[in-house]
Amino acid sequence: MYHVAVYFDVKPGHVEEFIAAAQQDGRDSGANEPGTLRFELIADENNPNRFYLNEGYESLETFNAHAEGPYFQKFFETITPLVEGGAPTWLIRGNRVQDQPQAPVAVVGDSALDFRYADHVALRVGDYDEPRRRVRLRASTSKTRKALWVDLPDEYADALEASLGPREDRDPTARLFAESGADALRTAIAKSCKALGIPLFSPHDLRHRRSSLLHRQGRTWAEIGAFVGQRSARVTSDVYTHVLLDDREVDHRALLIESA
Repeated sequence: MYHVAVYFDVKPGHVEEFIAAAQQDGRDSGANEPGTLRFELIADENNPNRFYLNEGYESLETFNAHAEGPYFQKFFETITPLVEGGAPTWLIRGNRVQDQPQAPVAVVGDSALDFRYADHVALRVGDYDEPRRRVRLRASTSKTRKALWVDLPDEYADALEASLGPREDRDPTARLFAESGADALRTAIAKSCKALGIPLFSPHDLRHRRSSLLHRQGRTWAEIGAFVGQRSARVTSDVYTHVLLDDREVDHRALLIESA
């Protein structure tokens, strides 16, 4: 997100006019410029004539489009004679620094559909095959009672290896995702959905969605059942597969960057 923040010192006797103009600019921009994500007018707690604008945009490009648009122009035409110096004082211009998660692979189990949350909890450090960048689901814990290797996308594997540290220091019997619990996983997914402006998905919802995508892409019920962990083709088709409008998926890397 691209942020800007400025303040205006309004001339005495013109505060109400300024507030009305700023709020109208915010309403118009928010309603008609999709790239406008935040527009806040803030009154200084000590100076009754000082006001701050705190704004957020999808990118520098969308901010520039706003600055060249009719609402921005109208706002400045109105407030220029109302403020000291005829212009704002800049405080912030720049992109928010994203907080990169230590191990985003913690959500790969249900988002990739290849294993369930119960399998995710059972994984040990020794189950990770680093040269091939895959994890092993043991027959004793998998839903189908069959051992299964699950390939990891490179961005997940990179994050996982960074969290594990040097090979010589690893304990093969330790949990692979030591700090990930059921509540933490659901909370992380919910925050990501909110940040991306998409419907709220639970871990199990993601399994259903991937099953539906595989069906739309032409995979057989047997193949999908193996991913889901269902022996019955009827259960796979009736329970796990839903109608989709298209077969697009969110890019893994983009999702990680945007939801951080």
